[in-house]
Amino acid sequence: MFDLATPHFRENAGTWRAWLTEPAGMVTVMGPGSGSRDASAWIIDHVCVEMRQRLEPPYIYLHDWIRLNKTDSSSRRLIQSWGKTSNAV
Repeated sequence: MFDLATPHFRENAGTWRAWLTEPAGMVTVMGPGSGSRDASAWIIDHVCVEMRQRLEPPYIYLHDWIRLNKTDSSSRRLIQSWGKTSNAV
């Protein structure tokens, strides 16, 4: 669905994409490939920072990572830790 709209952010040769949404939040699409710590850090350090500068909480997050072949454990831990401390509904 989101592949039809131009992403607000893209990285890693376009395999990491993110859109800011209304109500306030983000959609991330990852893949094809592997979910890495770099991918998680990009969401947290770049996309989330931009979202918080532009939009007011509470936030809604939607992550479409079905195209990923695998994720490494450090990536999962990083994104889970961030998820527990973020202001999401």
